[in-house]
Amino acid sequence: MIDTPTLFIRLVNVLREVEKTSSRNKKIKTLSSFLNELEPVEISPAILLIAGSIFPEGDRRVLEVSWVTLSKMLDKGRQMTLQRSPLTITHLYSQLEEVAALSGKGSRSKKEAILLSLLSQASEPEAEYITRILLGELRVGLAEGLILEATADAANVGIDLVRRAYTLTGDLGDTAKRAITEHEEGLKNIDLRLFEPVKPMLADTAPDL
Repeated sequence: MIDTPTLFIRLVNVLREVEKTSSRNKKIKTLSSFLNELEPVEISPAILLIAGSIFPEGDRRVLEVSWVTLSKMLDKGRQMTLQRSPLTITHLYSQLEEVAALSGKGSRSKKEAILLSLLSQASEPEAEYITRILLGELRVGLAEGLILEATADAANVGIDLVRRAYTLTGDLGDTAKRAITEHEEGLKNIDLRLFEPVKPMLADTAPDL
């Protein structure tokens, strides 16, 4: 239980700030500072939303939500005059997990009901970024490498250790949570796990050869 959950609008404001700057260092510092504001349970969901992936690489869950469905829910949400409760990062993420878990007869209407509830609860900027995330069109200039560097900065650990952890887990969210909550010891304890895919080693951009 979180005493004061972080609002999704805070994450949106971070994305906006990152989107408007071309400075690599500023992007890293902005995200690093934000990560240090979060409760442990919020770190993984926040990172996955920021990455615009929702679920870790290799996770078989899918939302199966089209632009047509989202557009319809956005229009309905704008017409609703219900009093809004602030949308939190953890609530948004748990609802998206619920959408992904639905299948079979009647699942489409249930998915639409959840999305309508979220989008009617969201402010206009929040609805915009939810839509961009769901459609895989976030594009704010935060590639995996920058997210890993921001994670290392927030956790005050070496970037090579963070890259190694991500290579072994394939999960940006879990890597960030371990780095920030368990630091070097937690990252060093990550080993290869049976039947889990390993990412290719991440490499820095090299100067001209």
